[in-house]
Amino acid sequence: MSSAPPTPPPPAGATLAAAVEGGKRGGWDSFKAAAANYRVWLLFSTYGACFGIEIFIHNIAAVYYVDHFGLSLGAAGSFGLLALFARALGGYLSDKGALRGNLNSRVTLLFVLMIGEGIGLLWFANAGTVTYAVIAMLCFGLFTHMACGATYALVPFIDSRALGGVAGIIGAVLYGDVKDGPWYFDLILNRTDISAMRRHLLFGEALCAQAA
Repeated sequence: MSSAPPTPPPPAGATLAAAVEGGKRGGWDSFKAAAANYRVWLLFSTYGACFGIEIFIHNIAAVYYVDHFGLSLGAAGSFGLLALFARALGGYLSDKGALRGNLNSRVTLLFVLMIGEGIGLLWFANAGTVTYAVIAMLCFGLFTHMACGATYALVPFIDSRALGGVAGIIGAVLYGDVKDGPWYFDLILNRTDISAMRRHLLFGEALCAQAA
C-alpha cells in the first residue's frame, strides 16, 4: 500500500501573505481581538512612556530653558532633531538583534533603552548648568527616540490577525499627549508665569487650572 505523497511546502512569501490577509479583518473585530491581548496594553504603556514623554518635552522644554537659564525659545530644538535618525536607529537595532536571537532580543533592547531614557531624564532634571542640561537632554532624547522605534518594531509580532487593532491601540496613547499642545504653545508665546503650576505642568491644562 503506497503512502500519499508529501505535501509540498508553500511558495515563498505565502506565510507572510496569509498573515497580511489575516490582518485585513473588520475594524471592530480587529480592535476586539487586540484589546483582549494583554501584550498590547503593555506596549501601550511603554509607548506612552517613550513617545508620550517625547511629545511632552517638545511642548515644555523651551519653557524650561527660558525659566531656568534665561535662554531663547529656540534652545530646545536639538531634542526634536534627534527624531530624524534615532527612531529609525531603534528599529534597525531591534531588527539586527532579532537576527542574532529571537523575539526576546527585541524585548531586551527595548528594556535597556527605557532604562537609559529614565536615567537620562533624571540627569536632565538635576542638571545645574545649561551645558549639562543640553548634554543630558541629548542623551535622554537619543534613548527616548530609539525606544519609540524599538516599541513599534514589536507591533507586527503581537497578533498578525489583528495588526490594525494592535497598531491603533498602541498609537492611541498619543491623544492625551498632543491635545494640550496648543495650550503649551500659548504659555511659551505669552511668557506665562508657571510658578504656581510647575508641579502639575506634566499633566496638562485641566490639572494646572485646578492648581492655579
